[in-house]
Amino acid sequence: MNAAGREAAKAQSQGTYQFSYFKIIKDTHHSFYEVHFKSNYSGEPDLKYCVAIYCQQGWDPKTTQTSVRPMSNERQRVQVAAHGGDCGNEQMPVKRRAKR
Repeated sequence: MNAAGREAAKAQSQGTYQFSYFKIIKDTHHSFYEVHFKSNYSGEPDLKYCVAIYCQQGWDPKTTQTSVRPMSNERQRVQVAAHGGDCGNEQMPVKRRAKR
């Protein structure tokens, strides 16, 4: 959530964006979270981010890879909400073992 909060703080707005919604899409070592922020200024759109967290085994902040990307409002309206919109549908890089 902190990574999404830093992105929301960068958004230009007439008001202030505040956290409003959090949804766990997938909670494994390839985790996906949907995070929403709402402005206290009525004319501004909600900010929606997909946060992807990847860690091999266990939780080690030094090796954990985090990415944050905005979710488009258009795609969310078209896709089914039960599938998490467009968050979590992408594939994380897979390392293949070499054949011996």
